Amino acid sequence: TAWLPSVGAVALMVGLCGSSPAWAQLGVATVDGDETVYGIVNAWEWNTDDDFEGWTPNADVTNPTVAGGAMSGESAGVDPIFGSPGLNFVTGSGPGEVNRVQFSAQFGAGSPIGRTELFLFPVGSAHGSQRWTAGDFPVITDGNVHTYTLDIDPSFWGLTIGSMRLDPTADQGLPTVETFAYDYLRLGSTIDPGNMAGDVNGDKLVNQVDFELIRSNFFGVNLGRSLGDLNEDGIVNLKDFGQWKDNYQGESAGAFLRQLTGAVPEPGSALLLALGAAIAGVIRPRRVA
Repeated sequence: TAWLPSVGAVALMVGLCGSSPAWAQLGVATVDGDETVYGIVNAWEWNTDDDFEGWTPNADVTNPTVAGGAMSGESAGVDPIFGSPGLNFVTGSGPGEVNRVQFSAQFGAGSPIGRTELFLFPVGSAHGSQRWTAGDFPVITDGNVHTYTLDIDPSFWGLTIGSMRLDPTADQGLPTVETFAYDYLRLGSTIDPGNMAGDVNGDKLVNQVDFELIRSNFFGVNLGRSLGDLNEDGIVNLKDFGQWKDNYQGESAGAFLRQLTGAVPEPGSALLLALGAAIAGVIRPRRVA
């Protein structure tokens, strides 16, 4: 694991209360490490052009765009912000709880951005008057994509988070245009729940949530088990769907397979032939216990 440059361990901070919060360390950020987000609770991949997946830019973000698998923009304003859709997760180590935040982002080469911010707002909180959590930490401005991972310290588990905010630039009021692009943002756990056949998100259940992860990432490469690559061969495909189907105790596979093949954009004839040949191997009689 590589620490963020020139700062050693970088703290994700929490403001405890009041209009002038007292700061305490919430967690530590690393860059380009090998950390995995297990049991993903929320994830935004921005893989569909023009779909912000519920995130809303403010007026200080110019040219906000989702294209090519990233949410990007520019800013010459004072305080560029992307606000999240409504959330409802708890920080902690239990099933369905979050203690790891990871995002992949690119900041313009030579840009003076220097620092970025990530805020977590507990349910019922108000910025500047109630408890809220923030992370303000350095980023690499070389024009390349880097992955930042923040682990929440156990002393701050138990918060119910209602929303988040990404501030691409923490250096406010700079005269130059700042450029930035977020490849993904994932919230989950540091704890590997172990691999249960057919269980994509690591919640010890094989259900439609797992299917949706396979469907939404179908034919995605190098995404990992937590986003649908159950056999970890580097691509989300019918083999992964077959493993999920064999361990799913609900409806028959037919309806799900139609949804899955519908997720493939404009399939050519060769792809259709390949899918057709594979269907016979995927839809097999259910095993009887």
